[in-house]
Amino acid sequence: MKFLKGIYGSLNRCTKVLVVFLIALSLVRLLNERLTEACLMIVILVLNISICYYDNKIKSIQGEMFQLKALTKDIKRLEEYRIFTKDDYKRYRLSGMKAREISKGAIECINDSFEKIGKGENFVIGVGRDSLMFYSIEYFNKNILG
Repeated sequence: MKFLKGIYGSLNRCTKVLVVFLIALSLVRLLNERLTEACLMIVILVLNISICYYDNKIKSIQGEMFQLKALTKDIKRLEEYRIFTKDDYKRYRLSGMKAREISKGAIECINDSFEKIGKGENFVIGVGRDSLMFYSIEYFNKNILG
């Protein structure tokens, strides 16, 4: 049976049907042609149904693999976008500053920057992996996502 599975894996549908027919004929010869035509047709039908079942199973698995591949791309793409609340934005910007650069004026500048980028919303979207660019929801939807 493993031998047949190895052969079937590389054959197209028409060739598989021919192989099944040849196997059925061989069975008839082995049984000294004692099988009737009806029995032969039943053997062919059973083998053909098996081929159809495995063809459909393979197509189903290929479809699942395609969906997983698309999902992987979406996950990688999602890693490039992050949502930042005002506090997250402040933490991110402050983490890139040296201690002597942090002052009340710097924090006010960060707050003003968030208000300009966010356009009144409670969050902004950071795009990138190492160095982030920040966008409003409106700009992100229109120009980044398209």
